[in-house]
Order: sequence, then structure tokens, then C-alpha cells
Amino acid sequence: VSDGFADVGTMLGSRYLGAGQQHRMRPLSLRLAGLAAATGLAAAAAMAGGKPWLVRAFTLDTEAAALLEKAWPLLCALQPVNALVFVYDGLLYATMSFRYVRDALAIGVLLLFTPALLFTVKALGGAAPTAGLAGLSAPGLREGVDTDTLMRLWLCKAMLNCWRCLTALFRIHVLLWPEWRPAVAPDGKGVGHKAGRYSGGTAPSGVNGTGGGGARKGRVQRCLEVVVMSRRDWGGTRLPGLL
Repeated sequence: VSDGFADVGTMLGSRYLGAGQQHRMRPLSLRLAGLAAATGLAAAAAMAGGKPWLVRAFTLDTEAAALLEKAWPLLCALQPVNALVFVYDGLLYATMSFRYVRDALAIGVLLLFTPALLFTVKALGGAAPTAGLAGLSAPGLREGVDTDTLMRLWLCKAMLNCWRCLTALFRIHVLLWPEWRPAVAPDGKGVGHKAGRYSGGTAPSGVNGTGGGGARKGRVQRCLEVVVMSRRDWGGTRLPGLL
């Protein structure tokens, strides 16, 4: 569901920005953020309420169920964060913030996730990472391997996801938010947000055409101008299918 909202953010956001309708990005971002938060909270509530059935659906091993028992509250708490990360990824792709996403993820992995993972491995007694992961198996548990390993690994992943969420919020609501300010008409009134309708008959900057015509009229006018210029360039020669 959250990925679907992310796709909507990418498609509509790209359309609005490509048409010069930056002022429509604010309501789109807020609406999708609300839907993502609601979806994440609903998933968290469903996981919390259905824990016994969900755990049995994944495993019947009592020791594995005991591991999930400790990590389950964290998994539930992460659902709203995960939903926001998915949706804001879609908005970031619409704004072509690919370099920002790359840098933010690289910083999170190098400065947060990797040190936390190394600390987890060290807490296992200096064992190699593969040995620590092998300790999640039932035989390893019977040998006294740290039973908090799974919880620690999920904490590392939770830190990375929270970092991704914070950096996405910062990019959208701090860096790009001022650029999406609603345009102001000459009479001082704000420009409407309905598609193709602008108060005062004035389109926002970047949208070709005037009130009542919108971007579509601007595109038609440009096409006609290109055709006329083409006829002139050809010395008055009539081109097939043109005028």
C-alpha cells in the first residue's frame, strides 16, 4: 500500500513539476504523508493485535518465537517510519533528488548502521559476523549464544530507517518547501490550487498560457508557432499536413 502511495507521489509530482505547477507539491506531499502515517499506524496495530497468529504463521519453533517476542514491539513501532520512508522516496524521485538520496544513505550506512553492527558483533564476544548470525539458529541458542542478537540487529536497521526518514523530511519540508510556495497574483491574492484554474486569470510562473487556457492552451500555441516558423524557414513551401 505504501509503495502505491509512493508511485502516486512520483507520477503526480513529476507531472506537477514538469508543468511548472510547483505550488501543487505542498498539498500533495502533506496528503501522501498523512496516508502513509495512517497506513503505518494501521499496520502496527494489526501486528500488535495479531502477534500470536502472525508468529505461528512464520515459525512453530519455540526458541525462534521467543526471539520474535523480544523484537516484536520494535517491529510494530517501525511500521509508521517505514511507510513514511517509502512514500517520501517517491516524492524524492519526482524531484530528481537522486544524488541527495545516495549521499544520505551512504552517510547513514557508514556513520550509523556499520558502527552499530560492529558494536553488536563485539557484544557477541568478538565473534565474526557470520558466526554471530549463525548464533540465531536453535543449536546456537542451546549453546548459550546471546539471545538478544536478533533484537540488536533490528535496532541497527531501525537506526538506518529513522535516518532515512529524517533526511527525506529535511529534503522535502526544509530544502524544497520554499520553492513550492503558492504563486501570488498581481492583486496580492494567492493563486488557486485547482488544475487549470488560477484566481485573477493569471497562471503561476512557469506555466504557459493564461487563465481559462492553462498549460494545454500554451502547448497548442507553441505548436502553432513552430508550424508557422517551419513554413517560413522552408521559404513558403507548403509542408504536407501542416496548415
